[in-house]
Amino acid sequence: MENSLYIYHMVVPLRYYTYDLHNGANKLLASDEIEAITKAVMDISTMVDREKRNRVCSALKQTLGNLTDIGRKEKLVHILHQMGIREIKNCGTEFEIDDKTIGKLISLRNKCYHGDRKKADHSYMNIDLAVTQLMYLCEQIIIKQMKSTYERMV
Repeated sequence: MENSLYIYHMVVPLRYYTYDLHNGANKLLASDEIEAITKAVMDISTMVDREKRNRVCSALKQTLGNLTDIGRKEKLVHILHQMGIREIKNCGTEFEIDDKTIGKLISLRNKCYHGDRKKADHSYMNIDLAVTQLMYLCEQIIIKQMKSTYERMV
């Protein structure tokens, strides 16, 4: 399997955790702020098709409601730290779980699946190193989850 596919398959479980309710994030906008923004969109005179305007407002309201005060990188670091995963030391591989490391992994993942777009001059971490780090990170998440599940059962 090509290494970029490994990146995808190992990032999926990490993305799941960023949606966790205990991810350290707060909603960015209050409901009255979201209503004011969507009302402003509804009042745009250039959008004469009411059905189209309603669909745009509905999508906008959903998107605005999901915005948080911190990004995916910070959420993931917060959750991993809550799980007790602050560093990985395994088979000669050592790395800290911090904004810098997680940011590099996310950047490489985005490059693999969304292309370079605006970051043509951006240097990315080595894909083999990223796969190694993700394997060890996912292993630790699985171990923590299994331990947690076992403790709840006992």
